[in-house]
Amino acid sequence: MDRITPQHLGLINPLLDARIDWTWFIASQFAFGIVAGLVVVRQERVRTRQFVPFLIRAGIEAPGLTDEKPNRNGSR
Repeated sequence: MDRITPQHLGLINPLLDARIDWTWFIASQFAFGIVAGLVVVRQERVRTRQFVPFLIRAGIEAPGLTDEKPNRNGSR
């Protein structure tokens, strides 16, 4: 994307093209990618329920979706 933009921006918006220093723009994009990658890598993993059936995630109570454990007196 960075290679296509400088070539076509002169046709699309010549005033903006005249004001952009492409060396700094590409360097800042590279630095942003490095910093964003470090932030993501250092974040704590969040457990998700993506493998739980949709009806349970949606909060719909339907018989047979989960294994009900019996109470102390033996009834469910």
